[in-house]
Amino acid sequence: MAVQVPIPPHKTALEWLDKQGVKDPGRALAYAGGAPLRAKEHHAVSLTPVYERDGLEPLAEALQKTAVDHALRAFGLPAKYGTTSAVVAPEKAREWLAYARRMGEDRLLCRHPLNPRLFSGAMLAAKPKA
Repeated sequence: MAVQVPIPPHKTALEWLDKQGVKDPGRALAYAGGAPLRAKEHHAVSLTPVYERDGLEPLAEALQKTAVDHALRAFGLPAKYGTTSAVVAPEKAREWLAYARRMGEDRLLCRHPLNPRLFSGAMLAAKPKA
């Protein structure tokens, strides 16, 4: 039987992550959508082609979150996942939103029998120019 556990208050989660030795707990917590256990488990995802299927979904997730943050920055809003603080041209907003949507679709495909190296390369090649 699964027991649902609510996400703890932000301050409590930050303190716990700090005690766990997580570098930059605020950014890690933002990237994990406020879930401290997930923030602790997240490891840095390299934005390069991956060679094993297990690396595809984390890559697609990282690219999707990066695209959402770039789109938000293009609208003059703060980044939700803490992946960027860069200034993004407003005319790039639609392009970044389209890429985020594509990465959401690609996350579903990551579980299929694809060539991981080719698929991750295709995801990276579709990334808009900043």
